[in-house]
Amino acid sequence: MTVETRTAADSRRGRLPERRAGSAGAAVPAFRVCLLTEGFPPEMKGGMFINNHRLAAGLIRRGVEVTVVTRQMVPGLPARDVVDGVPVVRLGPVGPLTGLGWRAVPPLLRFLAGLTLWLLRRGRRYDAAITAGFKTLLLPALAARAGGGPRLIVRSEAPMEFREAISRASVDRIRPRALGRLLLAVAGAQRGLLRRADACVAISPEIAALFRDAGVAPGRVLPIPNGVDTDRFRPADPAEVPGLRAELGLPRDRPVLLYTGRLARTKGLLTLAEAFARLAERGPLPLLVLLGTGEGSVDDCEAELRRLAAELPLAGSLALRGWAANPVPWLQAADLFVFPSEYEGFGLSLVEAMAAGLPVVATPVGAAPEVVRDGANGWLVPVGDAERLSGGLAAALAARDVWRSMGSAGRAAVVDRFGMEGVLDRYVDLLVHLTRKDRAGAIAE
Repeated sequence: MTVETRTAADSRRGRLPERRAGSAGAAVPAFRVCLLTEGFPPEMKGGMFINNHRLAAGLIRRGVEVTVVTRQMVPGLPARDVVDGVPVVRLGPVGPLTGLGWRAVPPLLRFLAGLTLWLLRRGRRYDAAITAGFKTLLLPALAARAGGGPRLIVRSEAPMEFREAISRASVDRIRPRALGRLLLAVAGAQRGLLRRADACVAISPEIAALFRDAGVAPGRVLPIPNGVDTDRFRPADPAEVPGLRAELGLPRDRPVLLYTGRLARTKGLLTLAEAFARLAERGPLPLLVLLGTGEGSVDDCEAELRRLAAELPLAGSLALRGWAANPVPWLQAADLFVFPSEYEGFGLSLVEAMAAGLPVVATPVGAAPEVVRDGANGWLVPVGDAERLSGGLAAALAARDVWRSMGSAGRAAVVDRFGMEGVLDRYVDLLVHLTRKDRAGAIAE
């Protein structure tokens, strides 16, 4: 018989001990999990993919054996890899599929067939499978579940998964006559399949409501947000800021506004550029830094932003600094964070900025309504409204004397709700709950 014990200290940290097989004496992981995702670092740089890596790495630190199974998005990467301590399996075909219309169907079917075969062959060695998103990953995971494979945990990454059965970019390339029937069939199938999952993880209240609207039993919908490392994402000491600004090429005595993330239309950046230009009517502009790239986004707007940055009134005040592997120094050197997104599943960059002690001007999407308190730790403005966004920026710039206290209040809210260790605790507890009956026979009498 296998004996599993858990110390009080382990319980407090959500850490699970190894199970030790009595006769062989070999230690095996407390749990084995496969994380299914359509992209993974280093080739994918968005917040969703970064969070997947942090979740996998965090579970590994807790003694869980994790294997990430993903699609090979760029050529030249190995089929089997280890990315910063996380084992990764990459399946073909190579390259993005979003926006290809009907041409995406053959490679998508090949990927689904390959993933299903992989899960059927190897799935039984895992206790649970976690899908990061459900548009394409749900069917193979459920096929493996029906074949005696692992328990299935579905995590939705964005509200648009529920609202667009097929991405808008792909819809634009599909013939209208066939489109209506296709969308209805896909949406109906997705809702039916969702109800068969063992658990659905909602990273925001909006997504929790969408799961319930799709017919998932409320008891199977668990609110577990994305987590942030609040030890890494922290405010700098005020004495460190001048040195950070010098290293990053930022002005010492000019307010610095910062955005980090994809340079994409759905992030509201063209609305932000318009709103920022309107500030020029009120006086000298601060510096607005955009940290990120549009590469790989179907709604890439980087070229348009660079054109606007070269023209008045934004010339010299709007700076595109590219993608940064480590955004922490930029957050610590900035005065204010701007988050104008049209929609988010969670909004990891916003939470990271608040953890770093920055007051924010944000739209009420993703996690923002949970942690941003208008006038207390930031300013909330409507989606897609350049005039109101400009007003929010003006109000923020007029409140410089309380930026530090507002940033402290925002950090406190993030630490309380989204600390990474607490998030890992919830995933471990979920694994314990889902597999308790399966393991009943493995516990010593």
